[in-house]
Parts: sequence; structure tokens; C-alpha cells
Amino acid sequence: MDEVELSNLSMSTLGDAGNDGERMPETYNDNSIEITSNELIIHRYHFPLMTSKCIRLEDIEWVKVGDETNLRWFHVRVSGLSYYRDGLWLWWNAKTRIINKEGGRWGMRKMDDIQSTTMLVKVRGSVLVAGVYVKYPAVAAPIIREALARSHLHSQ
Repeated sequence: MDEVELSNLSMSTLGDAGNDGERMPETYNDNSIEITSNELIIHRYHFPLMTSKCIRLEDIEWVKVGDETNLRWFHVRVSGLSYYRDGLWLWWNAKTRIINKEGGRWGMRKMDDIQSTTMLVKVRGSVLVAGVYVKYPAVAAPIIREALARSHLHSQ
């Protein structure tokens, strides 16, 4: 297994992803979330203790990233609870999503920027949806979706 690092991102790869010779990531860690072969670990999830939440990959019902989330300003929190839709509630891990400091100045982030680094995770049987900041959601979501596909094949 090879280890790949991009700043604070760490991925382990295993096997070929396709004809182009790229390797499919098997795990992911960007200091906000961690994906192992068995579980998704969301860091700084339980406020105010900032403890982690561990979700078995086989318990995940769906994952949404970017535009799929259909987030609006009234959904977004630094941490804690907000109403999502259809009787579901969002619980955000602790991460400054709304305000940032760029070029020495504080400012509001654009909704597109917030959506592009957000992943929503729905666990079967729960009305809470985990809202998570993810540095590279285009890498993290396919790893979870692949694990979901494998677990659904095994459950049939």
C-alpha cells in the first residue's frame, strides 16, 4: 500500500482505478474527517467536548457533496444543529465555514465556497445528517460511495 500526502491530506491507495494507471484511494484523512476501510470518523463533532463521531461505512445511507447538498445560508452553522429538509436535521462538526481570513482581512465566504467543501452524510434510521467540512470532497465522497456499493452487494 502506498501513502500519498498533499499538505494535511493523507490517502492510502490500493489497486488500479482504471485504464489510465491511476490508483484508487482506499483511505482519506484531512484532519477534519478520516475514512478507513471500515468507518468514517468526523473530528470535532460533539460540541462542546470536540470529540469525534465514528460511523460504520455500512450504516451510511447516502453522501452528498457540493451542489448535491442544495445548502442555503440558513442551513450553515459553525457548529451545532440546523433544520435541513424533509424532517432531517443537520449537525455540523466544529469548523469556521462562514467567516475566513484571507490576505490579512476577515470576510464572509461565498456560498459556492462553503458548498464546495461540504459533505453531508446520512446514517440509516437517523433524522440527523452530519454536515462536515472536507478539504477534498471530490476525493472523499467516491471512497465512501465505493464502500457503500461494496456493502450493498454483500448485503444482498
